[in-house]
Amino acid sequence: MPRRKRYTKFYSCHHVILRGNAGRSIFFDDKDRIRFCLVLQKVVEEHQLIVHAFCFMSNHVHFILEPTITPLSVSVHAFAGRYAQYFNRRHKLRGHIFQDRFRSILIEDSDYLIRLVRYIHLNPVRANLIISPEHYYWSSYCSYLALDEITWLTQTRILKKFGTTDLEARQAIVKHTSKIIDAELDVSIVRESTQIGILGSEEFAKEVSEFKRSLASNEIQFEDLIAAAQTEFHFKTHEVSSDSREKRLVDIRSILAFAVQKIPGLYLQELARYLNRDSSTLCRLVKRAKQSNDLLEKAEKFLKIALSGKEKS
Repeated sequence: MPRRKRYTKFYSCHHVILRGNAGRSIFFDDKDRIRFCLVLQKVVEEHQLIVHAFCFMSNHVHFILEPTITPLSVSVHAFAGRYAQYFNRRHKLRGHIFQDRFRSILIEDSDYLIRLVRYIHLNPVRANLIISPEHYYWSSYCSYLALDEITWLTQTRILKKFGTTDLEARQAIVKHTSKIIDAELDVSIVRESTQIGILGSEEFAKEVSEFKRSLASNEIQFEDLIAAAQTEFHFKTHEVSSDSREKRLVDIRSILAFAVQKIPGLYLQELARYLNRDSSTLCRLVKRAKQSNDLLEKAEKFLKIALSGKEKS
């Protein structure tokens, strides 16, 4: 049976599950868990990956991840691969540590998201490791209650769903997590989502289907985009990839960054290599294009030209 194609939806939350190969442990002790955190922190910085929640179990891990500039699979493989190298080296092992394909479920930014947060934090309770989630050190729950501080964890999005102030939100999280009957329903809802790759309402599922169709229909290649831009704006590669801050060249870079973020299947990381710049610079260029009415108009016009050229080919 062919694998379901994996889709990255930038600035959207994904439930990611990494399991040990053949159900084996991926952590032998806390030293392994600490190294996993350090590796993850490095990838969060490099890929501007947002971590909203997590839980480390002995043979699998749960995350709520939000990709911003790098495809989700690239970021996950980066920290999983680096950790696997460490793990094998330290324990004198060989072979795969993780199953070759991680689970990725797109999450609707609604009650489904906070249901998933509860599901993830209650994993060690369901496994009978502890009685209450605040007694488990290797999850994001203690950090949400301000009992711990994790630099690579982003809490803002989740806290806003529970209250207008941090104190109000933390109290609501405790109350929400303690609802046993609702928590039991979470299990069936989340497990069903792993089969279909979506956690959300029927309306959300339709939106995701449309998103996937757009990926299939707009398969414009990066080279096609650059060729269209060179025809439209009359520049050479060495010019836009240089250190020049000439307004015309900065505008072209901004328009290219805007277009790449709008076209499914193209990534800022690829454009960053072409322009000899880092991805954070390109994010600022996208913002620059959106803030100038004149530049935004040019960017949207070019986007139509690039896509229409694909339709004609």
